[in-house]
Amino acid sequence: MVARINTVAFQGVDVIDVDVQVHLAPGLPAFTI
Repeated sequence: MVARINTVAFQGVDVIDVDVQVHLAPGLPAFTI
């Protein structure tokens, strides 16, 4: 299953759009950037 969320991050007074995508599957947990 794929989940996607849009959020923001603050860098000083600037706002940066952040798109987070997550793929959920059985097996060992992993983290990839």
